Amino acid sequence: MKQIARSLLLFGSLALCPLLDHQPTRAQIASDGTLSTTVITFDGSNFIINDGNRAGSNLFHSFSEFSVPTNGSAFFNNAFDVQNIINRVTGGSVSNIDGFILANGSANLFLLNPAGIIFGPNASLFIGGSFLGSTADSLVFPEGEFSATDTQTPPLLSINAPIGLNFRDNPAPIENNSTASADFNPLPSFDDNLFGLRVRDGKSFVLAGGDMTANGGGIVAFGGRIELGAIAEEGTVGINLDGDNLSLSIPDDLQRADVSLTNGAGFLVSGAGGGDIAIAAQNINILENSRLNAGIFSGLGSPDARAGDIVLNALEAITVDSGLIVNSVRNNGVGDGGDINIEARSLDLANGGQVAVLMFGQGNTGNLTVRASESIRLNGGDTGAFSGLFAQIGQTGKGSVGDTIINTERLSINNGGQVAVVTFGQGNTGSLTVRASESIEISGRGEFPSGLFNEVGSGAIGNSGELNVETDNLTVSNGGTVSVNTYGEGDAGNLTIETERFNVFNSQVSTSTFGEGNAGNLTVRASDSIELSGELPDARGGVGAPGGLLAQVDLDGEGRGGNLTIETQRLSISDGSKVQVATFGQGDAGELIIRASE
Repeated sequence: MKQIARSLLLFGSLALCPLLDHQPTRAQIASDGTLSTTVITFDGSNFIINDGNRAGSNLFHSFSEFSVPTNGSAFFNNAFDVQNIINRVTGGSVSNIDGFILANGSANLFLLNPAGIIFGPNASLFIGGSFLGSTADSLVFPEGEFSATDTQTPPLLSINAPIGLNFRDNPAPIENNSTASADFNPLPSFDDNLFGLRVRDGKSFVLAGGDMTANGGGIVAFGGRIELGAIAEEGTVGINLDGDNLSLSIPDDLQRADVSLTNGAGFLVSGAGGGDIAIAAQNINILENSRLNAGIFSGLGSPDARAGDIVLNALEAITVDSGLIVNSVRNNGVGDGGDINIEARSLDLANGGQVAVLMFGQGNTGNLTVRASESIRLNGGDTGAFSGLFAQIGQTGKGSVGDTIINTERLSINNGGQVAVVTFGQGNTGSLTVRASESIEISGRGEFPSGLFNEVGSGAIGNSGELNVETDNLTVSNGGTVSVNTYGEGDAGNLTIETERFNVFNSQVSTSTFGEGNAGNLTVRASDSIELSGELPDARGGVGAPGGLLAQVDLDGEGRGGNLTIETQRLSISDGSKVQVATFGQGDAGELIIRASE
């Protein structure tokens, strides 16, 4: 807020002092003369943009260049009833924005520059509406186009809202490196470091262009929408304008460019409800402690509130390496969390890379859905942090966990990678469904066990859902784990495995109770073979718990054990591995049923 006041005071001072020293300076914002746009500056750093051409609630400007120097400003002095400020840059130079962009009222701001847009570390937005920045050639209206490359044709000035963006081949990139403070008017109980380009709460921040990078840059839209559409070829992208909220419609067959967040970049849309993040690209990279954050903040929300969704769509790979994608309801937050939907050819989570729907307040988490047509790789790496997909209720949470669905061709989990659906608080977990048409490989422990989990944690009150695994080839080795266990008061769900070939080497697949709740049933159907070998290694590399297939009541267990059913052609058990139904606690064990046709 101080920054806004400082900028407005500067403009007020200029109005009172028209005879300040006018040393010749190179213009960084200049009209191209095709419209009635006028630009005033007294110091070469701060610019007032007046006039322009009005068409209904739209105001059009045309610039030969548009850049804001470090800590400088560009103030759109528009009428307060303007709804859309539509700007094109025609001179062929990149827009380097390293200061403030301001506008009157609640107008949306459109910035079109086919040469490229770079937001520097000091870039900030102080506008009342939504923002759209693009390196497209033209904005599309129902009657025609407002072009930034064809300045010979009289520009179309439409009274209607824009409906699309036309791109030429190989659109220019967009960079966001803004780390400017964005903590003006923070939400109650907000304790995160706010930085970057911020739009007003509930509004949209949209970028559409070529390759997009955020090197430590931030974007903030509390309860609003952040959307990036990276385009690599000639084509048209639709614009959806609902009041002053913006979104994109990108054709499925349009070739895309890449989006990369590095060096602690962050996109934040959490609030009292709403808040969506959408990214469409060829490859999406969330690296080096960068994060996407949606959900409901501590102390905010209501029983009927719902957070928005995170949707990532990549034609090739999505990589989260030491990064985080999270949709959470924080402590004392009230309302349901939103969904996370990921679609790509491949998904790689490594070195603590995580995707999570979490509940620490009161409400239900959203669903977590991952569709990777070729592969998913979850690798804990060497950081000591666990990588993976998580859907959980924390110890302070009350509610339920949504469903987790994973569809791919090949799934690899190793070095502490996990898919974990767990309740540590009060509430039930949803189902975990894993389908890999070709293979699933789970291997190693690292500092944390690698595996698939749907569990009731220690001290939790609630039931876990089912864990269903479908694949042609399932291998669990070197301390890997597949489990549906209860350590609390609630009952565990069933674990069902449907496969052709099932191998368990020095690993454990189990449904057990370690607490007051009952264990679920373990059912394995392998149309070809099952091979079990070896015992589970302990943390020191020695021999720990038995390996194999287990359905049992542990020493501290009070509930009943589940049944263990095996159906296959061939079953092989060796080197200390077990197929075991047992009770070591107070509850009764279940039944053991084995059908091996050969």
